[in-house]
Amino acid sequence: MDALSKNREAVRYAVGDHEERPWGNWRVVDTGATFTTKRVEVKVGHRLSLQYHRHRSEHWVIVAGSGEAIVGGD
Repeated sequence: MDALSKNREAVRYAVGDHEERPWGNWRVVDTGATFTTKRVEVKVGHRLSLQYHRHRSEHWVIVAGSGEAIVGGD
């Protein structure tokens, strides 16, 4: 396997994996062969950096509060 192929390997998470960040935190709530579901909590007044992923898609649902998203520059 060449270096480029290694970089394309999916990061595997386990249910319960979590991390605290300056903007809030995330926790893995479910996983499967082709997906990972995380609960992301963003502190009031904070934000996440813009994200770009060539080899995966993301779906975001706001369950409490409000938010703003930039998609494709819009």
